[in-house]
Amino acid sequence: MDELTEVAQAEEDNRRVSIKRLGDTISLAQDFFDAHSKLMDLLGETKASTAEALEVTAVLLLAVRYQLVIGALAVLRAQRTDAMQTLRRAVELAAFAHRMHASPELRDVWMRAEDDQETYRRYRKEFKAELLFPKDDALLQGLYDRYRRGSGALHSSVASLSHRLTIRMEGEWRVVVHNYFEFTEGDAAEPARTFLYLIDTHLGILRLFTKILGAQLEPVKDQWTLRMNALAAKLKLHVQRWAPTFGVS
Repeated sequence: MDELTEVAQAEEDNRRVSIKRLGDTISLAQDFFDAHSKLMDLLGETKASTAEALEVTAVLLLAVRYQLVIGALAVLRAQRTDAMQTLRRAVELAAFAHRMHASPELRDVWMRAEDDQETYRRYRKEFKAELLFPKDDALLQGLYDRYRRGSGALHSSVASLSHRLTIRMEGEWRVVVHNYFEFTEGDAAEPARTFLYLIDTHLGILRLFTKILGAQLEPVKDQWTLRMNALAAKLKLHVQRWAPTFGVS
């Protein structure tokens, strides 16, 4: 068997085991996919004088959903580091959407960043982390913590490699192994711990898009509030259920 086929089969085996372990906790993923679909439906029905603004928001919202899907799949395949990288990307996408919502003139800078060096330099300046995550915004500061944790998995640091790295002695030889998978069968906390962390982060992201799309959500504000409250309550219930396995109260 060639290596690609072997790894792909192992990923699928892990996915099946993870779904079985998670039980009905896995249903949280579909709940969040459905919430994203509802937001996209609302954007599609909106008649706005600034269609470009909604288009940019829609592009970023769809990109966040993509990160949620591949992040959840990475967790199920026992690839924690990959999942954390998607988390970092999703938070950054949402923060970009908020930055351009707060400062509409930056949409053009974002869209034309690759046109020339001057525009690119302004893009780098206007979308720095300290501007994306202002200290006086509690929601964005909470997401910034997740962003930093995701960055730890993205950059080429010891931390980003530690979950996959195994060093052992075989006689006089020191053997270094880079593992494809990061969860062990004996770890009762996984994949629930990483899966719920991912979902909780995306709850914060949905709250940010709720803020960004306040005008579009106004006609269905009560229904959307109920949906968001239901997502938060269900997530809390599942965190409490799994807490004894990973020491979270």
